[in-house]
Amino acid sequence: MAKVDNKASNTQIMQMHSMKRKHGQVGKIDDIDLGCTDIVMYQSSKCLNVADPNKLPVVIRPNPDDAYLTSDPDVDGQLMIKLSFRDPVSIIALIVRATAPPAPKDEAKKNSDDDDDEDDSEEEENYEPAGPRLVKLFSNKPELDFTDAEEITAAQQIVLTPKHLKGEKIQLKALKFQRCTSLQIFIVDNQKSSEYTYVNRIGIIGRLAQAYHTQYQ
Repeated sequence: MAKVDNKASNTQIMQMHSMKRKHGQVGKIDDIDLGCTDIVMYQSSKCLNVADPNKLPVVIRPNPDDAYLTSDPDVDGQLMIKLSFRDPVSIIALIVRATAPPAPKDEAKKNSDDDDDEDDSEEEENYEPAGPRLVKLFSNKPELDFTDAEEITAAQQIVLTPKHLKGEKIQLKALKFQRCTSLQIFIVDNQKSSEYTYVNRIGIIGRLAQAYHTQYQ
């Protein structure tokens, strides 16, 4: 019977473990696009001041067809998106894409019969669709409303540039978004200070708990 060199075997095991750890393979929890999983509970999630709340699942998912979620231009350009998660998640990055706008608001054109052409021009500009500019993020505040969002300090505040709106990944302060059971996204204004804000995609990049098994992975 061949003699087993336990010392040599243990050394090899330790070397393999060291190599895996070096390359990030031991106990690694991958960063994933949470919109590609079933972690978001859309029936419990809400949109405030939006024209069509049914578009929310579309813009949280990859949305290759560039559908859009818009503010209600009869009110103003602010939106609030309140996402609920099935299980606590850690969020590390955000993607905001706004590259395919809707047509300008029809109501702006209804004022074309006014005598003052200069006023007409200003009205049309006021309804021009534009991507988000200032965004405030809150964690685990499911009851948040517009008044609260204006008054309390956000977990993170982001000023988006046109470059960001092409879908660039924006790193978040990860410590502020650990074990999130809900995420609140307050879009304060847009790139053109108009009454009509739109977004094609809001990507949430993060980590699921190791024990969570999504049917979409």
